[in-house]
Amino acid sequence: MSDTPRTDKAERTADTLGVMDAFEFAIYHGQKLERELAEANERIKNLEEAGDAIADATEEICYDSYDKKQIENWRKAKEGK
Repeated sequence: MSDTPRTDKAERTADTLGVMDAFEFAIYHGQKLERELAEANERIKNLEEAGDAIADATEEICYDSYDKKQIENWRKAKEGK
């Protein structure tokens, strides 16, 4: 199984087209992937902001070492992105 199945499918489709059609198809496919990446990055940003807000609010009221550890894990995971 390929790690780029959508690109592989686009490549097979482009192979059946003429040179200019294949070029235009590649541009369209690249633009579509770029839009999806921008949407995914925006979603990640929103999730990180929500996670930070929850961690900050929890940090103010938590006395449990488990909660503190989870907040620490959140912050470490976010740094490793």
